[in-house]
Amino acid sequence: MKNRKRPLIHIIDKNSAYRKVIEGFIRVLGDSKITTSGSCEQLISDKIQPDIIILDHLMGENKLTGLDFVRAYGSSHFPNTRFIFLSSSTNLDIAVGSLRAGAYDYIVKSKSGLERMIRRLDNLINSYQVTCRKQKQLRTAVISLGMFSMIFILIILLYNNQII
Repeated sequence: MKNRKRPLIHIIDKNSAYRKVIEGFIRVLGDSKITTSGSCEQLISDKIQPDIIILDHLMGENKLTGLDFVRAYGSSHFPNTRFIFLSSSTNLDIAVGSLRAGAYDYIVKSKSGLERMIRRLDNLINSYQVTCRKQKQLRTAVISLGMFSMIFILIILLYNNQII
């Protein structure tokens, strides 16, 4: 996941009303920036790099399916992105295929499915924030070590030149 203060969550669903419903549920968490699109192709053309993508499997006629999108673009274009499928498709092969392709979860659209999505997102956001804190601590440690090394080298140079 990118090093942002808040994770960027992108929702892909052909139904704009359902995108709004998902967005409303996510806003309850309050710690995320949210973008949306009606197709996988639109996300690719917009060149957005979300931390989390929530997507439907069925995108409409002549559109890339969610599973095909993750298989074709997941690891190559979005290597640090987590994928959560939120789909009306109950086809077990699609669900298993999405998980094998690298999806974090496959959730069937329903009221309980939206609640499960919120729990999954909450887990992802919490782990995202822990990762960001660890990256910040690591950067601080590297900078401190670099400063210490420079001071140590300076002292050695000054001592060898009998300045101190």
